[in-house]
Amino acid sequence: MRAAALAMVLVLSLAQMLAVVHGQAVPIPATYDGYSQGPADAQVHVEFFYDLMCPNCRDSWPAINETMVHYGSSGPLRITMHTFPLPYHHNAFLVAEVAHALGPEHVWTWMDVIYAHQEEFGNGATASTTPKQVRAALTKLAADNGLPRDVVAKGLRDGDVDMATRVSWKYACYRGVSGTPTYLVNGVPAPAEAGGWSSKEWITFIESIRSGDQRTFVFPGGMAVQS
Repeated sequence: MRAAALAMVLVLSLAQMLAVVHGQAVPIPATYDGYSQGPADAQVHVEFFYDLMCPNCRDSWPAINETMVHYGSSGPLRITMHTFPLPYHHNAFLVAEVAHALGPEHVWTWMDVIYAHQEEFGNGATASTTPKQVRAALTKLAADNGLPRDVVAKGLRDGDVDMATRVSWKYACYRGVSGTPTYLVNGVPAPAEAGGWSSKEWITFIESIRSGDQRTFVFPGGMAVQS
C-alpha cells in the first residue's frame, strides 16, 4: 500500500515538473538533442525517449535496433535516442550521465551493456548501496565491456555532463514526454502500441509512411491501427 502511494506521489510530482518546464525557457543545446543513426535527410525520422533503467525500454530496444539494421546507415530511416531518466528508477540519472559522457561514439554500446545488466542497478538491488558505490560499479561495468573507464569516471563527476543530462530531460518534458518508451515519427506521436512492436511491425509502419498510406496500418499479425 505504501509503495503504491509513493508511486502515485512520484507520478504527480513528475506531472508538476512537466508543467513547470512548459512554463519556463528550456536551455537551447549546442546541437540537436539526442544520439542518431541514419542519414540526416532520411524520409522517416523515429525519435524515441528512453529511460535506460526502464524494463519496457530495454525490451523494446531490440526491435528498434533490428529495424535500423534492416534499412542500413544510408537508407530512408533515421533514429534518434533521447535520454529521459524517470525519478522512480533511483539510478536512472547516473546511467543517463554515463550515456552522455560516452557520447555518440559509444552510446549504442552502452545501451546494450546496461540493458544486459539493468537488474543489477535496480531499486531493490541497490537499496543498501551509496551513490558513490553505484558510480564505481557503473564505471567498472563500462570498462569490463570495452568502454573507456576514464571517460565514464570523469563524466560521473563532471558538471558539464550533469548539465547535458538535465537539458536532455528538460527537452523531453518540453516535447510532452511523461513516460517511457515514447516515440515520435516525423515529429508526431506514434500509436500507443509502438512500445510493443516487433521489427516487422515497425518496418510495416515505416513502409506505409513512405508509400503515403497513412490512414490504416495493418501489421503481420492482422492488427490494424487507424491514424
